Amino acid sequence: MFAWSRLLLRREVVANLHDGTAFRGILYRKARKLVKLRNATRLGPEGPVDCDGAVVLERTAVQFWQVPQ
Repeated sequence: MFAWSRLLLRREVVANLHDGTAFRGILYRKARKLVKLRNATRLGPEGPVDCDGAVVLERTAVQFWQVPQ
């Protein structure tokens, strides 16, 4: 993530992964190679699935970010 990632902290984001799936949640924390989403929902072809607890993603697995309005 770049310096703009500080603007996304504590905001709702959609992380689109290289494999075609996506996660929607609150970007809670970022580390060197990892990001943590809270209150996450997995968005896939079968529909949205709520995730228990936090979701930790490798930053290299994220293709692009979206900020829903």
